[in-house]
Amino acid sequence: MENDQKETRSFQANNNKGQINYATDHAKIDATMITNIGHDGMTLSDYIEELFTLLEQTDQVSTEDKEVLRDLLETVDEQSGKGQPRKTIVNQALDRLSKLSPLFVAGSGTGQVISAITDILDVWK
Repeated sequence: MENDQKETRSFQANNNKGQINYATDHAKIDATMITNIGHDGMTLSDYIEELFTLLEQTDQVSTEDKEVLRDLLETVDEQSGKGQPRKTIVNQALDRLSKLSPLFVAGSGTGQVISAITDILDVWK
């Protein structure tokens, strides 16, 4: 008489941001994760436009700083559409955003948009 024992496997995965793929028996998984979408369904492009609409209404940020930040964020957005954006660009954008953040109250519209963009960019740093 054969022994009909069933093999059981268990694992625990903790994931803050990202994607988990699990395969068994030497299987191969090809997957692409789209990470430029925020919690409310807005894309990185949407957040960038919203941020600069809000920044147009303030003189707390110089025109030059706004232009540099826009260039960095649009480059990250463009590169993310083709795969992983370059970490140096992502880190430069995060650095600029972190310098802007203290200028705005966390609960303000601008503060919330900066936070949302930062959350998206953190995935790529």
